[in-house]
Amino acid sequence: MTRMTLLALGAAAVVAAGPAWAETPRPPADAEVTAVSIVPTPGHAEIVIAVRGAAEVRDFVLRDPDRLVVDIVGATLAGAQAAYDGINRAGIRDIRYSQFRPNIVRVAIYLDGMRDYRLERSGEIGR
Repeated sequence: MTRMTLLALGAAAVVAAGPAWAETPRPPADAEVTAVSIVPTPGHAEIVIAVRGAAEVRDFVLRDPDRLVVDIVGATLAGAQAAYDGINRAGIRDIRYSQFRPNIVRVAIYLDGMRDYRLERSGEIGR
């Protein structure tokens, strides 16, 4: 299982870290998003997206309301969605995720203002 961690930081502007994603044909939905969770830590919050299988990740920001969007391309959503508890953690006001398209899971992170963030992808985690 792959673990993607978003580190939401406390600065004023959003800067996308990581590679630029080229428009490529969308892969079939062979991966599954098995969990989305938030881990509060001193000074920032980590949003963990657990993915089983190989998928492409694209991130971008939108305004009005301010939000960070992460698309997991080539994936389906496994299991039921959990509701966010509404507690502001490091500027995160809400997290919503859904099967946006047949092969894209979209995670939308609603913010109290634009923030810096970093997207990290790690390999295998606990089995």
